[in-house]
Amino acid sequence: MTTTKLTMTCPECGAETPSWQQRCDSCGALLHEEQRKLNEGQWKWSWITIVLFICIAVALLIYFSNNDESPVVNEEEEGQETVTFVDPVAEQMIDVPEEYASSVNAEITIEELRNSKVVSGMDIYYEGTRYAFANIRILWVQVIDIDKEGRTLTLARSGELPLTLYIGKNAIVIYFSAEGRSGFNDIEKGDGVSIHARLQYGRGDPLYIYDVVVLD
Repeated sequence: MTTTKLTMTCPECGAETPSWQQRCDSCGALLHEEQRKLNEGQWKWSWITIVLFICIAVALLIYFSNNDESPVVNEEEEGQETVTFVDPVAEQMIDVPEEYASSVNAEITIEELRNSKVVSGMDIYYEGTRYAFANIRILWVQVIDIDKEGRTLTLARSGELPLTLYIGKNAIVIYFSAEGRSGFNDIEKGDGVSIHARLQYGRGDPLYIYDVVVLD
């Protein structure tokens, strides 16, 4: 006749604990060697998994930070293809004619346009980057002064500070109702005008005028 030992000695603290339990009542240590080995293996693989996950996350972060530009494929004269990278935001920049650089528009800042009552609205894109720009809307303001030789218009709303703009030769001038008038030189003091412009202030370009619509 055989008897089954109902207690066992804890390998950690030496306390007697019922043999069917997995952990010691006194210190909480695992009682059975197989369970200890299994537990140690589980902790080992858990740490390996965590370290591996961190390494993969860091590698992906570095990869995407170094490859955040859009690839464009160009063909060389020999027919071979070479891959270059261009910034998709930079592609939206326009070349401002040199005549604007020496004009009053070169002194106009984004803060001045934000605070001007002459400006009806603006759409700002990519603010905070070196490619920040804003599309400017000036809707139906009065011309209070004009310098036809210098190609400048001084605009104002009643009781508000005026804003002087240089109108480059690239700008399209459209007359809404007047007949027989065309071009910048036919704009007169007292006319109402709407202007669409662009300021690439992230790059430091002067204010660029798209078009002028005149309502006499």
